[in-house]
Amino acid sequence: MSIGRRWPLFAVLLVGATAVASSASIASARTTCRLTLSYAGSTAGTGDVFARFDVVDAGRGSCQLGRYPHLIFRSSSHRRLRTSTAYGSLAETPGRKVTALSSGASAYFLVVFRPLRDGGQRCNPSAATVSLAIAGHVAATARLPQNLDKFREPINPCAGGIEVGRFAPGR
Repeated sequence: MSIGRRWPLFAVLLVGATAVASSASIASARTTCRLTLSYAGSTAGTGDVFARFDVVDAGRGSCQLGRYPHLIFRSSSHRRLRTSTAYGSLAETPGRKVTALSSGASAYFLVVFRPLRDGGQRCNPSAATVSLAIAGHVAATARLPQNLDKFREPINPCAGGIEVGRFAPGR
């Protein structure tokens, strides 16, 4: 298929997967944006888990992120988990925000959720993967831990309730 210079063609191509993260390319006639997503870790406090996700532009072109991450969680049987998403508040990070990444740049965002019911029982199911969607297309997917680990908590929000913060500059 040929592409005229006047009309860039955007396509999402799955380019790889690892045990932790995968990436996809959003290609145009001039640049290539390739995002990777990884679950950096989590910490807990006051009954909530604060999970950090890192995003890196590993491509040759810049990537438009938008204001807030749009996330799709899937179970180990690949079924989409129902979530009710709130934006901001507990998941917001201080300082400036990022809406685009240049080649090699990184950003991060927080996801806050409550993993335990009243009485201390863990909520189910846990998400096996999370996908970051940009402009309606899956841009990157990361595998999530299924076992308790004090540095990387499984993502198992009670009643599907999650709070997502805006993209912030990475380190």
